[in-house]
Amino acid sequence: MEIKQLNMFSEKKAHFADIKNSRRLQGVLEILQDGAEHTTFDIMLKTKSCAVHTDIYELRKNGIKIDCRQNGKSETGRKVFVYKIEN
Repeated sequence: MEIKQLNMFSEKKAHFADIKNSRRLQGVLEILQDGAEHTTFDIMLKTKSCAVHTDIYELRKNGIKIDCRQNGKSETGRKVFVYKIEN
């Protein structure tokens, strides 16, 4: 039996949805298009997405320039991140 060694740094390409065919990504983009900053939680509530960071990643892979920065901490001490389309 042959055993293959896995290389976590291989040239494997990540998969991402095409925005033309993804209502999920279109919904996130629609929120961001107002030019304002939106928190992860805000986007999650408006889109029902449980993986906003993944949605942002996929939008970036589709060529959308999105800025992300930490904006303090929540009442429970968790980091709060905001997203905004870059000009």
